[in-house]
Amino acid sequence: MRTSLIILSTALLFAAQPLHAATPAVDALKATKIATDFLAKRGGNAPHIVSVVLETSALVKGTQSWIVRWSGPIDDGGTKEVGIRVKLDGSIARLVEGPGSRRKKQNATPGFY
Repeated sequence: MRTSLIILSTALLFAAQPLHAATPAVDALKATKIATDFLAKRGGNAPHIVSVVLETSALVKGTQSWIVRWSGPIDDGGTKEVGIRVKLDGSIARLVEGPGSRRKKQNATPGFY
C-alpha cells in the first residue's frame, strides 16, 4: 500500500510539471537590467549582483519569477535587503532578512519566500 502511494505521488508530481517550460515573459537580461536600475538608485555604495536564478514558486500554480541576489546586504533600518524578486510582469519585491521579516518567523532559506 505504501509503495503504491509513493508511486502515485511521484507520478502526480511529474504529471503536474510541463515537459518543456515556456519561455519566461521577462528574460534574464531584462531581469538583470531591472535589478541594475534598482541598485543605481542606491548610489555609489550599492552592492553588485552575484546571481540571477529563475524560480518556480509553487508546484501546483507554478508561477515563475527571477531571484536576483546582491553581493552584500543593504542595511535599511533593522532589516537587511539581500536582493529582489522580479516577477514576470516586471514588478519587483524586495528580499529582506532581519527583525519582522518572514525569514525569522518561518525559518526559511535566507531571503527566499
